[in-house]
Amino acid sequence: MAAMSLGVLLGLPLRLHARAARWWKGNGRLYVMITGAAAGLMISGFTRRVRLTGEIEGVPYNELTPDMGLVMGGCFLITFLLANASFPLRWSK
Repeated sequence: MAAMSLGVLLGLPLRLHARAARWWKGNGRLYVMITGAAAGLMISGFTRRVRLTGEIEGVPYNELTPDMGLVMGGCFLITFLLANASFPLRWSK
């Protein structure tokens, strides 16, 4: 819920400012670039492993987990794009 709210809040100037809205509206190349960046962040987050060590109720653990910072960054970019995208796409030269 917080990612969606942040995506809408950060995208609000894109929709309220006339010049930014014309630039952003339906810009297909930019949408593809944001999607590629999000996919790259998510893939690298799942392939890069982070070691977590600690102890829970006297039982030690030592685990390798995905880098959730990168995964969440990619999820935020997808959320930002979906919350602020407008269709139809424009593929100008």
